[in-house]
Parts: sequence; C-alpha cells; structure tokens
Amino acid sequence: ASNPSAGYVPCVYDLKPGQALLVEIDRPKARYWNIHLGDVWWQVTDFTHHQSSLNGHQVTFDSDGKARIVISAEDPGVANWLNTVGNPKGVALLRWYFTHSYPTPAARVVRFDALRAELPADTKWVTAEERALAVAERRAAVLKRYGH
Repeated sequence: ASNPSAGYVPCVYDLKPGQALLVEIDRPKARYWNIHLGDVWWQVTDFTHHQSSLNGHQVTFDSDGKARIVISAEDPGVANWLNTVGNPKGVALLRWYFTHSYPTPAARVVRFDALRAELPADTKWVTAEERALAVAERRAAVLKRYGH
C-alpha cells in the first residue's frame, strides 16, 4: 500500500564530464519536502559528508518563486548544489509530505561552464568557505542525530 500523505518524483540521470543537471520546481505547499541523490541502486549517497540532499528549509528560491537545483560532480558555487559524490549515474528523488499542491519539476542537462547564463541573475551563490561551513554544520547535525 502507498502512503496517501506522500508524493515522490524520481529522476534518473547520466551526466558526462562537463555536464550538470538543472532541476527547476515551484515551491511545494507541503509540511516537509526535499530532494536527495542516490546511486543506480537507489542507495542514498553520503549526505553526512557531502551536500547531496536539500530540504525545503535549506533550499533558496529565486525571485520568480522557483527553486533551481544544480546536480553535478563539481561544485559550481550555487547555494542549491547537490554533489553526485562520484556517481555520474544515479537518481534524484523529489519527495513531499502533507501537501496541498503537486508542482511538476522540470529537469535539463546543461553545460557546467554555461551554468551562470542558465540561471537567473538573483541566484544565490556561495564561496568555497561558505560551502565548507555548510558541510561541516551538516556533518555535525547528522552525527548528533545518530548519537555520535
């Protein structure tokens, strides 16, 4: 049986060197939602030491109300980046719980070196230092959650 309070949208990707997957979605009206990456066997990638997942509280939205999430092996400096953690092939799973809307995401492969031109001017960018701090905070929160 399925969970009537949950919705899932999977996306299988196969990225070549120099490519990124750009996922666009309107803000879901959900109590909780996230997007996370898995490998070809749907095993969740290491979210403790890498930013391979984001939830609705972590995602930033552009002025048009859309979240644009970049999935790539290399950090483009975009706040909404998901690290493939060495898996060029995998699955991105968008999921939400207790929602009143079911936005349809769009995804397209773009050249990594053309990302800036593909994103709105008000996209939030982060420095290498800000990314390192975010990953360190993530690691501490996950380890605390699991009692370490």
